[in-house]
Amino acid sequence: MTTRIATFPYQQLLLGQALKTQQGMIDLQVQISSGKRSQDYTGIAQDSYRLISLKSTQARANQQTQSIRQATGRLQVMDSTISQIYDVASRFRTTLLSALNAGSTESVDTAAVASNALNEVAGLLNTQYEGRYVFAGSRTTTKPVDLSGWPLPPNPVTTTPAPTYDSYYYKGDDVMASIEADTGFTVDYGIGADEPAFEYVMRAMYYVSKAGVPADATTLNTALNLLNTAMGTGAADPAYGVQPIARDIADLRSSVGVAQQLLDDNSKRLSDLSLYLDQNIGDIENVDIAEAMSQLAVQQTQLEASYTTLARLGQLSLVQFLK
Repeated sequence: MTTRIATFPYQQLLLGQALKTQQGMIDLQVQISSGKRSQDYTGIAQDSYRLISLKSTQARANQQTQSIRQATGRLQVMDSTISQIYDVASRFRTTLLSALNAGSTESVDTAAVASNALNEVAGLLNTQYEGRYVFAGSRTTTKPVDLSGWPLPPNPVTTTPAPTYDSYYYKGDDVMASIEADTGFTVDYGIGADEPAFEYVMRAMYYVSKAGVPADATTLNTALNLLNTAMGTGAADPAYGVQPIARDIADLRSSVGVAQQLLDDNSKRLSDLSLYLDQNIGDIENVDIAEAMSQLAVQQTQLEASYTTLARLGQLSLVQFLK
């Protein structure tokens, strides 16, 4: 009978170390294949709280970025639409000036031109973006402008107080759109189709559309003053029943531009923040592949050495040792 030098406890110690090395190799292989230091928070317990905090900030920043992207799209549509409304009003203004000059009212069918222009402006104010009516306040599923049911213009149209028609055509509400562009910082950007500038434009067109052919000079001049006031190309004249308004069409475009700039500034800041968060999250989560592969090679060598030692110890007897 032979007695081995390697005792059972010593063999168990070597075997345990070998199994530990083998598990380390498996962990490294998972890290290399996934690119992550750990598949759960246990493996990065020391940094888990910081990682959760960073990811929470990242989720909030991503949500704000998405909201800004949506709002920016709506603002671009608003800006383009308001610009088109201005163009329609400008063309109609040219028609009125032509009709008033040299007594040419009989040669211009101002009623037909006015009716077509009114329908065009109404259509523009009913513009949708991503299934939402952008000039309807919070009633984004409701068409904001309805031209049916308007009462006839006063006779004469200079009668004061002059009627306003927004209560007849506007089907939206006064709750304008806003967005939380940053924590504690809200940007209001909504514009309703009931803005006085829009109402003046449509009222001017409506007056002329109902004036017949040829239109009387009083109606044409009243409509022209309404347009000038709405477009910012002239001052309101109370003699025509026209009162000053707080914001003309140019002011509306300017307010859209200001909101766009605010959102753009915050979008850039969030982009910088996102890069910072990605870097810090990556530093915690991601593994250095080159370093992991180097460690894997070292552990593989250690494991092979451990198994070689165990095999030799298993074969070594006292007789062989004493030879």
